[in-house]
Formats: sequence, C-alpha cells, structure tokens
Amino acid sequence: MRRKAKTDVLVVGAGPVGLLAALALARAGVRPTIIDEEERAAIHGYALVLHPATVELLARLGIQDEVVEGGRRIDTVAFYEGGERRAELDLSRLDSPFPFAVAFPQSTLEDCLRSHLEEAGVTVSWRRRLAALSSTGAGAVARVDHLDRVSVGYPVADSSQVVTRTEEVRPDFVFGADGHRSRVRRILGADFPRLGEGRMFLVFEFSSDGATVDEARVILTDGLVTGLWPLPQGRFRFSFELGEPSSLQARPEERRLVRRLGQSAYPHVAEERLAELMAERAPWFEAPVGDVHWSLAVRFDRRLTDTMGRDRVWLAGDAAHLMLPVGMHSMNVGLLEAGRLAAATAQGLHGEERSAKAMEPYPPSHLRSLRALLVPEEGFAVTAGADPWVNQHLAQVVTAAPATGPHLDALLAQLQVERRAPAGGTSP
Repeated sequence: MRRKAKTDVLVVGAGPVGLLAALALARAGVRPTIIDEEERAAIHGYALVLHPATVELLARLGIQDEVVEGGRRIDTVAFYEGGERRAELDLSRLDSPFPFAVAFPQSTLEDCLRSHLEEAGVTVSWRRRLAALSSTGAGAVARVDHLDRVSVGYPVADSSQVVTRTEEVRPDFVFGADGHRSRVRRILGADFPRLGEGRMFLVFEFSSDGATVDEARVILTDGLVTGLWPLPQGRFRFSFELGEPSSLQARPEERRLVRRLGQSAYPHVAEERLAELMAERAPWFEAPVGDVHWSLAVRFDRRLTDTMGRDRVWLAGDAAHLMLPVGMHSMNVGLLEAGRLAAATAQGLHGEERSAKAMEPYPPSHLRSLRALLVPEEGFAVTAGADPWVNQHLAQVVTAAPATGPHLDALLAQLQVERRAPAGGTSP
C-alpha cells in the first residue's frame, strides 16, 4: 500500500454531481480529489434538462453563460392526453433570474464541468475504486484501488479489471456521488428501499429539420407517460413509458446490441419503434425524423436512502435517490445537494477547527421533500377549483414539472396543486 498526501475532500464519482461538487469546492478554496472507477467519461447520459435553481447554482460558479447559450431554453411544459392539450406550466412566471429550464445534455454538462475543474488545477482520477472507508475524530481514512484492464481469454479475447495497487487517502470529508450502486452508501450501511414499482422506458434521440415544437410536452396515453424535450442543434428526445417490462420483446436484430449509459449497458431499440410509438402517442409530431442518434430501453426505479450521511461522510445524487425520468429531478436535486455539501464543507474547513460538527448540509426536512417527489400522492394535493384532470393525473404532473424546492411549489400552484403539510403542521 502506498500513502498519499492528505486532501481536504475525497469526491467519489465523476458524474455531473461529483464534478459540480469538486468544482464548487475548488472555487471555495478547498482541495478536492475526485475519483471514478470508470476508464473515462460516459459518451451518453439520460439527463438532459437543467432546472431554474440549477442554473442559479451554475451562475454562482460563473459558468451559466456557456450553459444558457449552448443549451435550448424551455419556457413551457404542456400536458397532452392523446392529441388534446389539457394543461401547461409557464416557467417564465417564476421569481428567478433564470425563469426557464435549459435543455443541456448530461454529457455536455460533464464536459463543461471537467473543463472548468482542469482550469482550477483539478483532474479526475479515472480507474480508481473506493475499497474501504472509515471515519475518525480527525478525519476519514479511505483505501483506494488503482485499476487496470488486462487481456484474458483464449481463443476469444476479452478483458478484465485488476487492482494494480492500493493507496491510502486521508481526507477531512468524503462525498459519495457514485451513483445508484454507491459503495459509499453501502459502507455507511444505509438502506436504499424501493418506493413503488419501477418503470420501463424506450428512449430515442433524433434530429428533425422541420419540427416546430419549442416547448416540452408530456403525453398521457392510457395511464402511460411519454416525454418530449427539444434539444439544441435540431435534436429531440422522446421517452415512451411501457406498460409492463415484459412487453419489451427484443427483435432478432436487437438481441445482441447494447447501448452504454454511464456505467451500465442497456438493450438497443430498433429505429422502427420510434415511428410506431409516435403514430400511437404523438400523431401531432408531423415533421420528418432524420438521423436517430441513439436509442435504448431503460428501467427507472424509485428509491430513497434512509440517511444522507453522518459525521464526515455524505451522499448526493443517485447515490441517495432514484426518481422517475420525465421531470429530470434526480440529477437536478443531486446538483443542488452537491452545492450544499460544498458550501457546508468550505464553512467547516475555514472555521477555527476542521470539525465535522460544522457539517449540517441538509435540513431535517430534506428526506421528506425527496419522498414527496418519489410518492407525489403523499406529498402533494389539489386545492379547491383545480381541474379534475389535474387531480386525476396528479402524480404525472408533479414528476414532470422541471423545478425543485420553492420553484416547484410556484409552478404547481399554477394548476392549483400545493404541497401537503407534514405531520405536526410544519412546512418542509
């Protein structure tokens, strides 16, 4: 084992949440070390929309211009049932310096964050895996495996990951931003239960030269949700919910094809299915479909940890929660959590004592607010005068709204939806 120089914060995971945490730390004068067990950044990522509060956070880091200018502004989310427009959310009415969402793909956001990190003198240490972690009064002690790939197999060549060496890292704090399979969460001993059934979606990203849709649309068809988001450079993203995972029957040409999304591989979906599903659920999208850039079938679970962390070890993003995809809540909540963690850590480390006692990054209501997004029927209700259609489709409306916190409450108020008061009557 080789000992490494002490670092202020070890960030585990180099997805958007971990990258933003590291950048916010560096901007605050804190030394981060960021590791990831992958060999390189993912080419594709599912998340593609930044909420207004997330753009506000990026503005505090000084990188909002390239995001807003490089993305596609979304002012309206419209709800359809079949071909009929039933409701809409107007983001331009929000009290924010950025009263809109921005379609800005996850992979592009990661490139942007890594570029600014490198300017700050911080680079991602790829092929590094957290092997063990303990917390002491003076800090944390982590064992980090260095990984490499070696060729194995004969006569068919393959490769396998091996540990080339292990080093010891002694950070003051550890952030677990290492996704739904989080090793940090497992080391903490936190539960990660499901909150309801998962959902299977077929996802297609494609170009269309003649499309005039300049808003996000959520289509409800027999209880199934379809999301359409316009993207920069004439691209669009359709996400079609399936009724039952068993209804995804791979065709012969699909069975041996996979698409990588982050650390996982998912079944490829034939392009012909896009035309079939559009005709069934979005017949109003009449523009010709050009190149289909990628497609896949992916299952989204609903999970929530029972603790966001303690002492010197904290979680953020998919390591702590998994949400349904249409409103892009999980990544955006994770980015805001990363900002909270960085601010609280900087305050603690810049105090008179480098103490874990200064770390209170999350309010007591945080887990309750997350649960409301995961189980909207528990967390939200319609008020008098609400459209019965909104009441009938409350869960889909909440999970599709591209906002968090007070912005989410203000958006939903447009449809006479409000947050339920928790037991005891205090607001979250």
